[in-house]
Formats: sequence, structure tokens, C-alpha cells
Amino acid sequence: MVTRAAFNSGKVDVVAINDLFINLKYMISLFQYDSIHGMFDGTEQDNTNIKWGDAGVECIVESTGTFTTLKKARIHLKGRAKRVIISASCVCVGHGPEEQLPQDYQQCLLHHLLLGPLVKVTHENFGIMELLMAMVCAIIASQRPWMVPLGSQEAAQKIITLLVL
Repeated sequence: MVTRAAFNSGKVDVVAINDLFINLKYMISLFQYDSIHGMFDGTEQDNTNIKWGDAGVECIVESTGTFTTLKKARIHLKGRAKRVIISASCVCVGHGPEEQLPQDYQQCLLHHLLLGPLVKVTHENFGIMELLMAMVCAIIASQRPWMVPLGSQEAAQKIITLLVL
């Protein structure tokens, strides 16, 4: 979704993609048959080998689910990225250890990436009295068929709903 939005905006040039969970052939297929953006060729499993700065990358959207803390996500800055947006569970004040985010990092709630900015702008311009959001989660890229007893057929039927009031 982030990649499509970047392409569609005309304001962002996507110069590199790294995905730890989807192999290259599957990613190519997704872009070839599920979007109009064409194909990507390349993959790197070891993030220490990615020289983001050499590719002209300024901002990394870290949504692999692997680099969910500041300490882990710093690996992207070592590759000379200027900024990292971490897509992970947010830090809730008063509900656990808080970690102050430096200027180079932003944090998004994994399942609600676009809701926060949309709600903020809508509320500031029009006011929101009440908000209801429903989300349906099915198979994700990092979920493997052996995670459920009957394999991929059963995995496809495991749908999780989440209601946020």
C-alpha cells in the first residue's frame, strides 16, 4: 500500500524495496498482476548490505515487522537513510516503557497506518465527535501455512476482526 501510494503521489521516487518475508518471484507477481506499477528486480536478506544512501533513499518505511524498535531500526540509518518510519505497535504513555523517539524516527501503529493522519486532518478541519473503525485481517506475508494445523487451506479461512472505538 505504501509503495502504491508513493507511486500514485508523483512526489516520491521509490528507488529500492527490501522485504524479508516475500520472495522476489512472489513480489514481482504481486506488482505485475495486482497493480499498474511494473516489476521490481532484486532482493537483499541482510539489511547491513543495503546502502540506502547510494540508492538515493531519504526515507525508509520499515514495515517488515522485524525492525520494530529504535535499536533494531538503526540499521537503516547505518545504510545512510535519512529517516525511518517504523510501522509497529505504538508506544502508549502509561501502558509500558516509553521510549523517546528521536527526530530521525516516526512511529505508526502497524494495522492502522493511514488512520491517524486522516483522523487528525479531518478532526482539525471538521471536528470528529465519534469514530468507529473496523478491520479484517486475513493471511499476512510473514504467516506461513504451517502456523495452522491443516496448512494453507485452513490459514486462508482464519480471519481476525478488530473493532476500535
